[in-house]
Amino acid sequence: MARTTESQTERLRAPWGQVKRRTLGAVSWAIISACPLSGVTVFAPAAQSASDKNSSPPSSKAGDTDEDIDTLHIEIDHLARSAGCSGIHSALQGIANNISCSESDDLTTNNEVTTPQDDSISGLPRGAFTPRSDRQVISPDAPFRTPVMKKVPGIQVSATFADKDEARFVIRLPNDWNGKMVTGAPSSTRSEFGLDFAWSDYVLQKGYAFIATNKGMYNARSTTADDPLGCQMAPDGSKFSSVYLHFYFEDPQNSFKEWSIRTVQAAKIGQRLSMVQYGRRASRNYLVGISAGGWTVRHVIENYPTHFDGGIDWEGVLFTAEHNLLRDYAVALSNWPAYRATGHDADSTAYQNILVYGYGDELMVGPKPGNPFSPVGSFYETHANNYWQLLHCFVVRKVDPTYAGPRASYDYAARDAKLNLTQNSRDALTLGNIKLPLISVSGTMDQLSLMITDQRIYHDLALRHGRGHLHRLYEVQNGNHIDRYKQGYGFSALEFVQPHAQAAFDQLARWVEDSIAAPMGQCIPRGGSLAPDSEIPSRLEHCARLSEP
Repeated sequence: MARTTESQTERLRAPWGQVKRRTLGAVSWAIISACPLSGVTVFAPAAQSASDKNSSPPSSKAGDTDEDIDTLHIEIDHLARSAGCSGIHSALQGIANNISCSESDDLTTNNEVTTPQDDSISGLPRGAFTPRSDRQVISPDAPFRTPVMKKVPGIQVSATFADKDEARFVIRLPNDWNGKMVTGAPSSTRSEFGLDFAWSDYVLQKGYAFIATNKGMYNARSTTADDPLGCQMAPDGSKFSSVYLHFYFEDPQNSFKEWSIRTVQAAKIGQRLSMVQYGRRASRNYLVGISAGGWTVRHVIENYPTHFDGGIDWEGVLFTAEHNLLRDYAVALSNWPAYRATGHDADSTAYQNILVYGYGDELMVGPKPGNPFSPVGSFYETHANNYWQLLHCFVVRKVDPTYAGPRASYDYAARDAKLNLTQNSRDALTLGNIKLPLISVSGTMDQLSLMITDQRIYHDLALRHGRGHLHRLYEVQNGNHIDRYKQGYGFSALEFVQPHAQAAFDQLARWVEDSIAAPMGQCIPRGGSLAPDSEIPSRLEHCARLSEP
């Protein structure tokens, strides 16, 4: 296909995978916390039918400014330099409580005290605060996680926001500072330490200061079926179906919007402390997030971009009227029991229904001791027992709290028509109207944030808003939402996404600082790397198949 303009792309939409280039380029608690449940991602894909594939997105609402949502009124300028913990304590008065500040000879995770132990906050139930579990959920296991090649001495500060002790942040200020900062949003309702392997280790070694929050709330605690806000972990028939979790997110004081509020506040706190520690603002502040944190990156860059220069959306999730996980997971869950009953028959109607909808291929690898969620080593069963049921409930409890039926029977379109769910969930919507450079990186075999009904749709939304020049989508052939699945779970056909997300970050910095536009959106082949624009004509914009042998 010849190169087209952004407006032409809207009229000349070829089938996915055939498109070439565009001119412009997303049990017990002990068992649970040790497994990828810790990577709960809040949002996931958005499904689409043939009839709604080209429907127009809802109009963007007129959002508040970032100043309006900062209820702490965090001031940045007019601060005298006062390096060290005493100055930091003074600068955080009235902004933060429970402040812990320490000088460290190494801010990376090679230093055991950088990330606290799980369940180390007195008075909280198990599972509410699990920093060490959080950091290892999505990132690859050793030896493939972010390499740490040197010590990074500096100051680490952890604290709670002054207006809510449940809302937490951590900031790391390296002695050898490059003058720039990274603000992070972790996956799901994971802790402020959830990005320690994936992002903190990576950017600290480059000299960036790093700040992250828990997006305003703790994670989850065990509960029972009698809890009206409890969520069943797995479908009936699984050994995990008797496990129920209560996510703090479901409590009335917590909301989608708070994820963005705390992210903006963190950025301002980071700048305030850079003034105190270094005597100047960070010249650049980049926003990074994974999964629900990727949603947060999208939402902030659409609505509250003032304190940022660009963002990395690693497998972010989408929520619109036509595309959201409440649609997507219902398809998987409604077909899963029949597919399981056939003995995982690839020719069964149930399997074909899941596949045609937009899910990646089934992978059968046989029993693996590291995978407690699928005794037979099924890729689909692993997701059914660890994510699909749980995350559907996670969102429906907040978006549609009166629904009491089975997860597999949920019909978002019908419920939306009756209850106006989309309008009532306006703070959860991400519509592509981005204001800053944004690079989305995701895997084609992601079973939680689907490539076809989430990542490609979000890029299309950016195009429809005339923001295609600010967006890139890098598709990682055979990448999955959870990089760890490639290792202990035995799904060796998968590819790691993390190195490509980190490479995209370096491209984003060049784009912002040197006006060297990031390479056009592309399919990154198995074993390959991001190609510069000079090689773009030889690459598909979208991977031809979701699964490549």
